[in-house]
Amino acid sequence: MGLNQINRFTHINGAAIYALDDNGKAESEPSAIDVAITLPVLEFETADVNMMGTLSIVDQTRLGNIQVTASLEADNPQTQKLIGPGLKKWKILWTENILQPNGLSDVIGFQVTCGGYVTSIPEGPKELGSQAVADYAMNCVSITKTDSNNNVYYDVDRSQSKLRVNGIDYRARINELLG
Repeated sequence: MGLNQINRFTHINGAAIYALDDNGKAESEPSAIDVAITLPVLEFETADVNMMGTLSIVDQTRLGNIQVTASLEADNPQTQKLIGPGLKKWKILWTENILQPNGLSDVIGFQVTCGGYVTSIPEGPKELGSQAVADYAMNCVSITKTDSNNNVYYDVDRSQSKLRVNGIDYRARINELLG
């Protein structure tokens, strides 16, 4: 059995965030550029079962909280398009440098499209004219991550009962039985 070499991601380049309208169309200009983004780690929920003690069993049909965090300029008027009240939709674009097994380097583009409610809005005194950066967290109802090679890493939509990760549809059988 041989060693299976994979691409190594070596550097993440600055991200841009676009506000999406109700139809999923992005504005022509990004609402924020060179943004620090924290993407969610998808974790399945667990359930405790009592059988000769307590066992924690992974429920591969439900995910925990899906949260995206962005560090945005609090005083920028464009930021308000991303954080205002109600359901918000973001398209986040960035590139990553990779080192391939053959020693060559390349750049791959990534995109995350997410929709949800901004639930973490920092408060506190702001100085007039300051460029204060604050972390804003969105609890996602839906999120999809793809790359420039059309690979879909995950596609989750809680309102549509969709849960696909790395090509596996974890809710397919349940959705089939429920109609």
